[in-house]
Parts: sequence; structure tokens; C-alpha cells
Amino acid sequence: MTVEATVQEMFDKHPQLFSTREECFDYLFCTIGNGYEWKWGQLVYHEKGDPDWDEEAEKERNEDDYAKSHVKACQSKENIEAKKKREELWVKCGMLDKVDRHCWYPLSKMYSRLFTIPIDAKEDWKAAVEECKKMLEKDGIDWRKAQ
Repeated sequence: MTVEATVQEMFDKHPQLFSTREECFDYLFCTIGNGYEWKWGQLVYHEKGDPDWDEEAEKERNEDDYAKSHVKACQSKENIEAKKKREELWVKCGMLDKVDRHCWYPLSKMYSRLFTIPIDAKEDWKAAVEECKKMLEKDGIDWRKAQ
């Protein structure tokens, strides 16, 4: 699946968790143990040990079908309010220094997908990794200093 179709799928399936591209990229490239793995030059979701995960079926899946058949997730008033409340709690707990800043998952050079991109990665996925690095830098995070 393309980067754009993957992000759209995240918006559609989990609008309360993912309302921005930054949140999607944080989950895809920084968060470890999220169920995404590099396969066929792209990030593919599956749970380890899932007996229903068919590698060949996933490989043959038409990337454009999902993007064409689904519209962007509805950003309902309830979803927006829930996200705002969650961020306000993060500020109270000291997880965020201000509400308008995204709280990135701590990077791991060994496990974060940002650092484990394969040589055969598709061009859109390579570009997405670079875009994620720029997002991190914009928020004052030096990804080069990850442990």
C-alpha cells in the first residue's frame, strides 16, 4: 500500500487517535511494537503470529482500491473534543509542555522504523521517512541523537 493510502486508512479506522499526518508518521516510523513491519519495500501491518495474515494476498492487494473507495475520516466535533481533552491531560501530567505541540514517541535506532528502512524501500516510503525527520526537527528533536 502507498504511504498516502496507509495514512488515509489510519484516519478512517482510528480518527480519535490520528487526526494529523504528524500523528500518523509518529506511529508508523517512531513507535515500536505497533504491528507494522517493512515488507516489499513498504510498511505493512500485521500482528506477529497472526495465522490469518496471508503474505501473498497482502502483496497482491491493489494499493489504489482502498484510497479510491474510502473518504477522509469525519472529524466530528466529538472526535476533536476528545483529542483536545487528551492533550490537556498530557499537559497536566507533564507529557507536553504546551497543548499545540505533538508529543513524539522516544526514538530507538535499533527498533524505530525511521532507522530500519530497507534498501528496497519504495520511493514514496523513502520520501515519507525524510518528511518525518523534518517534522521531528521542526519540533526540536534531533533524530540523529537517538539511542
